[in-house]
Amino acid sequence: MQRIVFRADGNHTIGFGHVYRTLALAGMLSNNFECVFAINRPDGFIKDQISEICQVIELATEYNYPLPDKMNEGNQAPFDLQNVVVEKDIVVVDGYHFGPDYQQGLKSIGCKQVWLDDLLRDYPFADAIINHAPGVDAEDYNTNARLCLGLEYAILRKPFFLPLKPKDYTNKIAYISLGGSDYFGFSLKICKALIATNSFNHIHILCSAQFEETLLSNLRQLATTHPITLHFNLSAQQIVEVMDASTHAFVSASTVLIESYSRGLKCFAGYYTQNQHLIYNGFVQNHLAGGLGDFNTVTEAHIKSLLSVEAEISALNKPLNSVENFIHLFEDLA
Repeated sequence: MQRIVFRADGNHTIGFGHVYRTLALAGMLSNNFECVFAINRPDGFIKDQISEICQVIELATEYNYPLPDKMNEGNQAPFDLQNVVVEKDIVVVDGYHFGPDYQQGLKSIGCKQVWLDDLLRDYPFADAIINHAPGVDAEDYNTNARLCLGLEYAILRKPFFLPLKPKDYTNKIAYISLGGSDYFGFSLKICKALIATNSFNHIHILCSAQFEETLLSNLRQLATTHPITLHFNLSAQQIVEVMDASTHAFVSASTVLIESYSRGLKCFAGYYTQNQHLIYNGFVQNHLAGGLGDFNTVTEAHIKSLLSVEAEISALNKPLNSVENFIHLFEDLA
């Protein structure tokens, strides 16, 4: 059976979006390929999550992870798969800290390279590039690699492809998810803004153990006086259940936006790092989400104005289905 090696990292500084996105792809392919996941110094929870889907290879690379907006050629991760991959492997890489040296390292071994991208970066040795942002075009890349673009290649965990349940968008129930670490505490800011609009009958907030204790304390205090439910460490199936009980999503422009859209929510997205702009622009320009803009500057008035024209935002009415497209891709690469 063809082996696929997935490579991504996650921690409190850079968040866990790359790990969950790559793990979702592994889950889509695990019935058809031998899937292993190489990750640097995972914590116990992340390791357990990966182990449910595929074998974990723990790396011990000495590397200090910068925030995505602080990435440059001088602080990229060293190539660390020398003793992990062989020529016949397909290697899938996801992360802004994997730069030209990493591509060259894989090239020197001779394995096939698949890169998950949302920055329109250059991948001279790639055999395939996956970018699931809507609106991305082949002309955005200068490459001979196979391009897998748009929501036809949406990378989601299996429960997000389940049949959709009907929603009553007039009974507004909000879902907030702003990243596995919410480094800047935007969950609290958005929650307070939604309360101030007096538009929502209930607010669900996806939290994690990686949230700062001050943020968690403030959210818990707010939940004692308002109809708010905090959710911790949910499985994909449990997240789908919360989304299916919600009507509106307030999320970062990342995989969680595609997840929310896949469950038929009216989506409102914002960004707080440069790497989120591509997905943000694709969704907003195609009227698939309302644009909150920069979470640092979003206001209650702006949220109110978006809610007043939410009829212009399209909600999905049938499940996405990209699983077969990915299976065909990796069969062709094998």
